[in-house]
Amino acid sequence: MNVILARHSLAIDPYSAPSDSSRWLTAAGRERARQVAVALQKRVTLTHVFMSPLVRAVQTAELLTTGLDLELVVHTALAPERGTTAQVFAPLDVLPDDASVLFVGHAPTISSLAAHACGRSVGGFSPCTVVCADNGRHAFTLDPKAL
Repeated sequence: MNVILARHSLAIDPYSAPSDSSRWLTAAGRERARQVAVALQKRVTLTHVFMSPLVRAVQTAELLTTGLDLELVVHTALAPERGTTAQVFAPLDVLPDDASVLFVGHAPTISSLAAHACGRSVGGFSPCTVVCADNGRHAFTLDPKAL
């Protein structure tokens, strides 16, 4: 099973939005997510998508899955300071072994989840970074700054 973890892309400044949960992606954030989507879709065929309910994570998930016929599932355990690792990864228990599952969330939790999925630290998570674990081992990292 591929477990893919992505941090949301670049969002507006927290002081410019009515609330943290309503922060949306900037134009640069949308473009970054589109670039990462191309690279991600060349590497894996996504089968399932779970995302934080916050606007910037939803928008990132939508852009990362552009052109794919997938249901995007809001997963409240991915919201900041909401769920445990077990709660976030609970949907994996009922998915097939050949699934490729994308989780879109927030720093710093997403890097902790990636370390858990890969069995080791995977470094920093700048906005829209993607890490893939294949059966518990680090498979690849997509650093949007390097694309």
